[in-house]
Amino acid sequence: MPLTPDDHERDAGTLGRQLSRVFSSEFPDVITFAPDDGFGLPRIDVYETQHEVIANCDLPGLHRREDVDVGIDNNTLTISGTVERARQTQQEQMFKEERFTGHFRRSLPLPARVAPDSLTTSYERGILTVRLRKQ
Repeated sequence: MPLTPDDHERDAGTLGRQLSRVFSSEFPDVITFAPDDGFGLPRIDVYETQHEVIANCDLPGLHRREDVDVGIDNNTLTISGTVERARQTQQEQMFKEERFTGHFRRSLPLPARVAPDSLTTSYERGILTVRLRKQ
């Protein structure tokens, strides 16, 4: 079904607005990851309550407390670490490999000033929760 001129103009306008939004933002997240590791990035939800800033980060596959490091510097949260998995097949038998193994690092500014010494973490069912008291 061909597009009418109105549909074309509307779709072009929507695309233009989306591109403007992307390229005019300041890209507040600092994103780093090891080259060729196949890892997108850990996904993080950050929200605030009256007294806290809370971050929930998807990090499946952690086995030990030492596998992850969480820090605050200049009101920026940084989560980094290593995910290791036992290889169940030989490399030459592998057809598709998407599950991440290796090093990761993600930093992002927080929406409110926090007290770095108030940082607490918990890890349950593949989700790392970071809690920080607001200043």
